[in-house]
Amino acid sequence: LVSLTSKLKSFLYGSFRRVIEALNTEMSYPCFFLEIPEKSFSNGLSDAYRGYNIGFAIIEEANLDEYDKQDTLINNTLEHYAEQVTRKVLVDFDMEEKLNEVNFEPITGGLHDNVFGWRVTINTSFADPICHDENFWDV
Repeated sequence: LVSLTSKLKSFLYGSFRRVIEALNTEMSYPCFFLEIPEKSFSNGLSDAYRGYNIGFAIIEEANLDEYDKQDTLINNTLEHYAEQVTRKVLVDFDMEEKLNEVNFEPITGGLHDNVFGWRVTINTSFADPICHDENFWDV
């Protein structure tokens, strides 16, 4: 996704801890950070629905005294980026009909004193039973 737009300058993938470790060393801003997805199953094994919680964040730096920049990032620029990435993911990966919920959460300095942006979570589910794999078992 990052290679499809000049608006996002870097990409990271991993756990929340990875973001914290990378804040001062590896990022060019604005940064797109894709979290490791969470997976769940419901409705038994043969009629299972596989669910994924997919999370990503788009973050940018702003000094603590740059209130106008912070407001612009949260209320305009990065909110628009987050909406565009969400739409691209849902449409390009054909997830619209599998969608349960999308949540947008502002990041207002909580990650780090000078980082602002949006965290988006996408909850999906689709029919996908867990099949028995004879080749997995030695007996």
